[in-house]
Amino acid sequence: MIEELIRRAAAGESAAEYELEQLAAETPAALTPHLPDLLAAGSWFSPKLYRTAGDDIQQAVVTMIDEGGSDLNALLLILAHARGPVAENAFRRWRDQPPPGAGELFIGPADYMVEGGWTLEDGRVRDLCGRTAYALRPDPDRTVEPPDQGECPWCRAPLWTVLDVDTGDPRVAEALAHTGWDGRLRIVTCQGCYAYTTLYSTVSPDGRSGLSGHSAAPVRVIDDQSPPMTLRKVPAELLTDPGMSAGGWDMTTPSIGGHPGWIGDAEYPACPACARTMDYIGMEEAQDPEGEPVAEGTTYLFLDASCGLAATIYQQT
Repeated sequence: MIEELIRRAAAGESAAEYELEQLAAETPAALTPHLPDLLAAGSWFSPKLYRTAGDDIQQAVVTMIDEGGSDLNALLLILAHARGPVAENAFRRWRDQPPPGAGELFIGPADYMVEGGWTLEDGRVRDLCGRTAYALRPDPDRTVEPPDQGECPWCRAPLWTVLDVDTGDPRVAEALAHTGWDGRLRIVTCQGCYAYTTLYSTVSPDGRSGLSGHSAAPVRVIDDQSPPMTLRKVPAELLTDPGMSAGGWDMTTPSIGGHPGWIGDAEYPACPACARTMDYIGMEEAQDPEGEPVAEGTTYLFLDASCGLAATIYQQT
């Protein structure tokens, strides 16, 4: 079955490509024995297919890149998603000695690492995502938090508490373990302006939060001062674990932890205080008291625990 899908995908059949992507998302290990065939067939349409690639496949990709492979962008994405010692060493080398064709890329070769949810910091690998994720579901009492969290300095709308969790809950502690955060984490943002700029929030372990002065003014201001009608969300069922036995890899619904299922390109913000790449911690969607979406798109949440800053990034189709 998989061999036939690979053959059809190599011929450019979109339905086969979609089936392979679904297989990679749900049971990636099933593709592992077939990765040499995928690579040889030039099936590079989705780097997520190669997440379980071992040293041999990674080395083959590195060699193709060093020899001036025909699609450098696709090959770098494959290597970023595969990660591992071979990929890490190659990206270290390419920081100082870019491969052939790197000058034609929009970003440097080493900047591709974040697409796989990791980066190199002081020469060491740093995970930007948690390996465990839990769904965020409406609180059973369906309590809507009152709009008393301050107001946006640009549109004057009441701020939205986009996340309110505490590491006293073992699920939260597990999902945020990669960040080093300890305590209550409440993040506020502006539901009207966050689509037009990266908004940063100050956070503290006692649950205090407010918009940070590091936030830049949005390129567009919506004249809507109505309070955000949102449900308070709490952690619920396990979505994925380090062994991926509980589900797929990328998160596409409200959740805490895990790896973001980006609508567009990966957008990990840099901490405005220390310039480190911020940790991904979850995603959310604005919903009214009846559970219906009040805005299109997805809000991606980030944290720099040491600087006490959070960020929201918005993407939509």
